[in-house]
Amino acid sequence: MTVPIYGAAFLWAVGIAILADRVPGHRALLLALSVGYAMIMSISLLSRVYANATRYALIVLMGTGVWATLPLGVSFAATTFRDMPPEIRAVAIAIAGTGTQVGNFYGAYLFPAEAAPRYLAGFGTVAATQGACMAVYLFIWVHLRRREARLGLRVL
Repeated sequence: MTVPIYGAAFLWAVGIAILADRVPGHRALLLALSVGYAMIMSISLLSRVYANATRYALIVLMGTGVWATLPLGVSFAATTFRDMPPEIRAVAIAIAGTGTQVGNFYGAYLFPAEAAPRYLAGFGTVAATQGACMAVYLFIWVHLRRREARLGLRVL
């Protein structure tokens, strides 16, 4: 049951990585769009959709958006902080890597068997954290674009 999720996530991650290389000035925007896509799938899972095949398809689609942000988020931190001292860059990369795994700590407790079939608390929390993550990436994108314009750098 996990192979389709990871297979679809792999294809999405490769596609978004190629796109991020072609438009490097918009990596934060691509991250926001990917996690926003996952958030929409999470919100869809909160609706009264009870058919197993439909719920599974939504989970596959949600997984693609989530897992594509993991490698791209770490590489985004590395490139964004490339001009900083090595210590600051190392901390930024570590925070980005750790931040992508925080959900593993509490995730199993958000989906108890008695909450089936909708899992409102679980998918609600997932959608809320994805929304917060999307807002942070959009803020970073706007902030970096304004900084580049103010410094007279080429804005891609």
